Amino acid sequence: MEAYQSQELRDAIRQRFQLTLQLDPRYEVIAYLIAYHFLLEEGSAAKGLGVREIKEMALSWWHEGFKGVSDIEFGILLQEMEGLGVLRSTNESGGTFYTLRSPNVLLLMGTLEEIERVLEKDREAPQIFEPAIFRAGKRGGPSPVRHPLTFQQEALLSKSSHGVTLITGTKAAGLDQLVSFIQERSAPEFLRILDRVTNRRELELELNTIDKRSPGGTTLIVIPEWVPWGEEWISLAIDKVKRFRSDDRNVRIVFVGDPKTLWWLVSPWKGVRGGIDVIGLGPWHDGFLRQWLEEVEAPRTDPDMRRRIAQVTGNWSYLLLHLYQRTRQDHRWDHQLELLEQWMGSQEGLSELLPAFGLDVEEPRRALEAISETTGGEILETDLSDLSEMYDIPLEILSRSLYWAELLGLVIPVGPKNWRLEGVARRLLGG
Repeated sequence: MEAYQSQELRDAIRQRFQLTLQLDPRYEVIAYLIAYHFLLEEGSAAKGLGVREIKEMALSWWHEGFKGVSDIEFGILLQEMEGLGVLRSTNESGGTFYTLRSPNVLLLMGTLEEIERVLEKDREAPQIFEPAIFRAGKRGGPSPVRHPLTFQQEALLSKSSHGVTLITGTKAAGLDQLVSFIQERSAPEFLRILDRVTNRRELELELNTIDKRSPGGTTLIVIPEWVPWGEEWISLAIDKVKRFRSDDRNVRIVFVGDPKTLWWLVSPWKGVRGGIDVIGLGPWHDGFLRQWLEEVEAPRTDPDMRRRIAQVTGNWSYLLLHLYQRTRQDHRWDHQLELLEQWMGSQEGLSELLPAFGLDVEEPRRALEAISETTGGEILETDLSDLSEMYDIPLEILSRSLYWAELLGLVIPVGPKNWRLEGVARRLLGG
């Protein structure tokens, strides 16, 4: 007990104990609810509490954090806490019970009122893997760079069917990283990158060799954005995959298109031609931003910080990596975020960001500028005729521009035939 009465040592032990509980917010709730129960029910610490009993108490204190957790998963949480030295288990009457590692741990946790305040504080639910928003990292060591595709979008490329896919996006969404990530995360026997073909005839010769492919998976044939492919190449690819019948040797031909390519590919009323799947790259989801900030060890990952980051960067990977690089020398993320925002509005920043967001394509940029200036960034389809007359922009160019921008994440559909300019794009356009 003398050691625990030394304030300096006690503070050091308390800090280490708290750091352990911060590994998962559910650890903190479980430890404190057990302590709370033991203080209320004197003498109960010796036997401990059963798994089901602890789970019911956990749900009553923090339902959002424990909903959907099965009994097996909850038991694993308790085993993890035992491995970390927070809890210990006892076996009585054929059941497993858990208690705090030592009665002295209660001294680190405070009074009944202090423990109750910890249990009642606001906290975010732990991250749960969601394929629709999470993205893979680089292999071979820590890196802030993440896959332009979500895990769900990756799965679309390898689904068990023949087909043709267009992946389009901007440098702001990581388009320049896409082919290297696909190459890194694909088995060599199921991947062909046609980065040296220069015309339709050469593509046809390459596609004629697809018959010699590996069974048991989907072979990806990738035509990168720097290859000068055209719409006739897509027609050839569609005709080719229609002839395939094998169920265990699927083929997916993937065209990667930048904003300039996408502009001539889309038609004003029908979008991208039929017969192909379209995947548009976009900014990160807030749930994944939280995960990324934790992985790169940002000093703050709370909702207020994430809202501020999203306000400035729009969660576009290009700007998030800009922010990350700025913090390598100066770890004050708040300060560097302010400097990034200032740079984005400077002439130097605009000259770099307009091409990165595809806003160097003249016709759609002019259309989006008109929307920004006249409607405050939000427009209904019924407003297009008036806008066309006001700015002398053909109606088909306005309609085509909206579809183009939606695929690139530069406008967001907010209702039937109703769009809003994405925040960063609007600021870059002077809105």
